[in-house]
Amino acid sequence: MNEEVVTCRNIKLIDIGPCNIHIIHNGFLKGVFKLGEDASQLIVAVYYYFNGWPTRWEEFTRILEKLDLPILHFIKHVPSRWLTIYNSSKRLIENWTAVEKYFLDFIPKEKSSLLSTNSYKKIREALITPNMKCEVLFLQSSSQIFTNYTGNMQKRRASCAYYVQ
Repeated sequence: MNEEVVTCRNIKLIDIGPCNIHIIHNGFLKGVFKLGEDASQLIVAVYYYFNGWPTRWEEFTRILEKLDLPILHFIKHVPSRWLTIYNSSKRLIENWTAVEKYFLDFIPKEKSSLLSTNSYKKIREALITPNMKCEVLFLQSSSQIFTNYTGNMQKRRASCAYYVQ
């Protein structure tokens, strides 16, 4: 890649090690741990709350239908992998209104036996946290930028125009 930049710009890139992508990836993960860890945990908790629980999913789909929202399954996020965070955070945002309705309205009124479960408490606590939706949106937008950037870095030949912009 350095040779491409020298050819285009007649300057060298700063040597940040043998694999730029791993360093950038680790930097992104460190950033997520500072701002986004709670949102990441919420994404995982919501996925597992419904995964393997057909009755819960059926109740949730009824809420989606009442709100006239498309039925979109949650996407599994693996916190140690940045590859899953964009799609899983995007899906949580797409379902956000129904998620709030289900956990903050439906369960307390219709399924009070679930109020004492750890999984419900964890999700409810996250949902009532001020700015949680903003944190999930931050994860979604920053992971999209990150994915686009690393995708370009992974190409066999770097595009000098990309690095100049």
